This record gives sequence, C-alpha cells and structure tokens, in this order.
Amino acid sequence: MVLIDFSTAAQEEINKRRQSLIKPINEQEAYVLAELREGYADLHRGTAALKAYLDATVDLVADRDAVLNQLGVLDDQQKIIKSATKLSDDAVDALETVDDVENGIDDFLETMEDIKKVINKLKKEED
Repeated sequence: MVLIDFSTAAQEEINKRRQSLIKPINEQEAYVLAELREGYADLHRGTAALKAYLDATVDLVADRDAVLNQLGVLDDQQKIIKSATKLSDDAVDALETVDDVENGIDDFLETMEDIKKVINKLKKEED
C-alpha cells in the first residue's frame, strides 16, 4: 500500500512539474503562431494592394491605348518609336564600326542629321 501511495504521489508530482514546464512552451508557441498569422495577414493585405494597383494600371494603359487608337496616333507612336530605335541603332553602329575617330565623328553627325530629318518629317506628318 505504501508503494502504491508513493507511486501515485510521485506521478502527481511528475505531472504537476511537467505541466509547469510545458506551460511556458505552449504560451511561447501560441505567441509565435499569433505573430506569424499577423505577419501573413499583413503580407496578404500588401499583396492585395499591389495587385489592385497593377490591375488599375493595366486598365489605364488599355484605356489610353484605346483612346490613342481612336485618335489614330497609336500607330504613329509605334512608328516613331521604331524609327527612333532604328536611328539609335544606326548611330551606335556608326560609332562602333569606325576605324578613325574623325570618320566616326563625321558618320555620327550624318546620322544625327538623318535623325533631325526624320523628326522634322514626322512633325510635318502630324500637322
């Protein structure tokens, strides 16, 4: 009987000690999980705000392109961009392929004059 009483008392003390040691761990776990949930919620709100902004931007660009297309300037804008890109590439090519600095400057100036002519031509087409 003494052994059973001792065993029961010892088991109760072990359980109390175990609970006292586990309680701070459980509290810390609950705190960490709450912080993670809060961080995830913040991340989710930020992602939603960014998605809404990007959606609005896409809609704005689509509306702008539709208006420009109705005005007939979208094609002109694309032509200007293509012409400017080609002229820029030509200017770079002229500078890269030059053996002599003086010839390179002359080629570059000629390319710049061509660019001015194209810009003036595009301005006249707009009017």
